[in-house]
Amino acid sequence: MELEQNERVRENEIAQMKMRFFTNISHEIRTPLTLIKGNVDLLSKDLAEKNIKIASFSGLRYSTNRLLGLVDQLLSVRKLENDALDLRVKRADIVLITKNMIQPFISVASSRAISIKVESAFDQLVLPIDEDKYEKIVSNLLSNSLKHAREKGFVKIKIEPLEITELNKYFSDPSIFASDSYVKISVIDNGSGIPEKDLPNIFNRYKQSKIDKDKPDYSGSGIGLNFTKRLIELHHGAITASSKEQVETVFSFVLSLDDKTYEKDSWINAEPVVKGEIQKEEMEVAIGTNNSKEQALILLVEDDLELNQFITSSLKRHFKVITSFNGKEGIDLAQKQLPDIIISDIMMPEMDGYRLCKNIREDELISHTPIILLTAKSDAESKITGYEYGADDYISKPFELNILIARINNLIKLRKQLQASYKQGILTGHQIDITNQFELNFIKRISAIVETAYQSPELNVNFMAKKMNMSRTSFYRKFMSVMDISPKDFITKYRINKSIELIKSGNNNFGEISYLSGFGSQSNYTVLFKKVTGVTPSQYKNSL
Repeated sequence: MELEQNERVRENEIAQMKMRFFTNISHEIRTPLTLIKGNVDLLSKDLAEKNIKIASFSGLRYSTNRLLGLVDQLLSVRKLENDALDLRVKRADIVLITKNMIQPFISVASSRAISIKVESAFDQLVLPIDEDKYEKIVSNLLSNSLKHAREKGFVKIKIEPLEITELNKYFSDPSIFASDSYVKISVIDNGSGIPEKDLPNIFNRYKQSKIDKDKPDYSGSGIGLNFTKRLIELHHGAITASSKEQVETVFSFVLSLDDKTYEKDSWINAEPVVKGEIQKEEMEVAIGTNNSKEQALILLVEDDLELNQFITSSLKRHFKVITSFNGKEGIDLAQKQLPDIIISDIMMPEMDGYRLCKNIREDELISHTPIILLTAKSDAESKITGYEYGADDYISKPFELNILIARINNLIKLRKQLQASYKQGILTGHQIDITNQFELNFIKRISAIVETAYQSPELNVNFMAKKMNMSRTSFYRKFMSVMDISPKDFITKYRINKSIELIKSGNNNFGEISYLSGFGSQSNYTVLFKKVTGVTPSQYKNSL
């Protein structure tokens, strides 16, 4: 017994020595690697702006990013060993994240005629995750599948509900879990496969199957899958592997949908949302208004893969960016995410940029969204056509990236100036500054509704949505996207402004003012007035 214990201690010491070695080397490599990556990005940008295309740069950038990711991964493994790797959980849409993160792998896969796709049973699935670690999990599994997928083969990622019959595959005591509380994500390839005898050890560190060792282009270390498993377990999930040699290999993992899975300290700047304790308006914000963020959200619709990746990587230094490769997908993404600005090419498959503009302007939910068209056509007629279809701006290729960024910032600046007024309950006096006719029409209709009904106790989000001929949810999302304030808070501030006019006139007492401005009871009026202005109505009157 003592001999076995000493042997285990020695094995642990050797493992710790290996990990310290990996960690020290990782820190040393990271500095020059970061410099290499920075210079590759700068040189690639210069070449792209001069319309010089060198295919090897795409592979060089991919390899540099992958190497940097592996170095970061080794550092994370060290933290895992010391129980020092913390989760930073927030609610995020894993369908969108997964679709966006496969883009860098496409060019590498295409060189071997391997197709990559995401198949999801959900259009959108928001759940609590550490987004960075989720990307590491999927990236590791995707990289592993790509290495072993055969020429002209496939790699696909499936996102689907977890069936109750599958619980025992992931948990030793499935009776304590509810299948509808988990989602299953699978990474599937039709490559070399894993021998059945090796499957039980596939997630052990430094373990590789014989088929891997014999494969001439294998570049793994046996750390990646173990690291992936531990990241999943950190999320209170589980992973399994199944394989038929030369037919198909499947890595499937499950993640919890329940916010209460994670401790309070794991959440980023907020406590987890508890189901059943959330107001309806807060729920509607969660499904995608994107107005609480610090950076503007840009939707890029560009079918050219290289140009799409170049613009995306450049804009990400300044904004949040989501991407699509044709007009039809672009509209679907715009409806789900409500971006601040849409940038679109004109010549695209399935739906071109002109039809995209037309469809957006006819969609009440997103009609207000500014659109910048990118095109190789610089003639006046093409520009006029773009403006006629509803474009806000038009940039000809080749273009200076700084010009595109300046145009985006100008549109955002104008929107923020208008929203600053809206958030004070002010609609009039700034309409001349609204260059988007579709936003102007929305503001005019809101102004007419509120001005007519502000004294009525029936004025609320349901009342306004009905008057606008929109569903409550669609109206709420549109209102938040345009105004950056909830309908309820806007109505309150609008009524406060009306009451201030009455206070200044000096013709009414506070009881009458509370009634005439739509608050009903004087006590309710006093509480809301102080909440908005910081003083009571009487204190405000005395300050005049």
